[in-house]
Amino acid sequence: MKIRTIGFISIVIIGGVWYISQHPGIFSRTKEFVSQATQSDRAEEVLSKIFATKTTIQFRDPIAIEAASVIEETNKQRVAQGLVPLAITPLLNSSAEYKTDDMITRQYFEHESPTGEGVSDLGKRAGYEYVIMGENLALGDFADAKDLVDAWMNSPGHRANILSTKYQDIGVSVKRATFEGKPVWFAVQHFGSARGVCPLINENQKADIDFLNIQLREEEGDIQELKNKLQSPGADVQPWYQNDVARFNNMVDLYNKKLADSRKKIDMYNAQVRAFNKCIATFQ
Repeated sequence: MKIRTIGFISIVIIGGVWYISQHPGIFSRTKEFVSQATQSDRAEEVLSKIFATKTTIQFRDPIAIEAASVIEETNKQRVAQGLVPLAITPLLNSSAEYKTDDMITRQYFEHESPTGEGVSDLGKRAGYEYVIMGENLALGDFADAKDLVDAWMNSPGHRANILSTKYQDIGVSVKRATFEGKPVWFAVQHFGSARGVCPLINENQKADIDFLNIQLREEEGDIQELKNKLQSPGADVQPWYQNDVARFNNMVDLYNKKLADSRKKIDMYNAQVRAFNKCIATFQ
């Protein structure tokens, strides 16, 4: 009789983005409107645990289960459903291996470690920048890679992860170790789609816009100060008046050119943000 314990989790992480308004006008202070895209760790966790009865358990002699074979069997299931195979990703192999080692070392079987570390944390630890990640776990006496993947496929939540069209990448770790005094297989599947699947946002352009905002605010203050001087009583008869009028007009001209450049950069940046948010929405 087999002991099998399997668990899955699917997490969507959406990074915050900036959306900047245009400057309203020359003598009112420039405004910057910042709104972040939904920044939530959206986690749906369903743990499916199937235990044998507490009787004497017969364990078969183990046949090595290789991570590559598990990925192959997983992709067979996807192809059978007309889906694109998942790409083997070393960073996800690393995150899956860390999870496997951590469960073996600390003797637990949960999506969240005793210290609160979940799949999203493991992705970051491995350096995998993503828009979505998911995890399948298995623990038990599996005959081979097909037997292991079949166990996942027989569970709706795990099957959903394996056949999800939102994932493009996969990493797997499978290790033999002892759990609660019994020799078992620990298996971890990490799924994901890398950050690059959505259009990039040029953060250097955001920095340029921020710098222009600072300059425009400073120049507005200088312009307003000179305007007040020119509008003061008796200013128009002062010897400096005509020179300051010319200087004022030159300052306004330069300000407006810089403002037009800022608006152009803002339009380009906002177009990138809209494209990014539209892409992210497909993973929600």
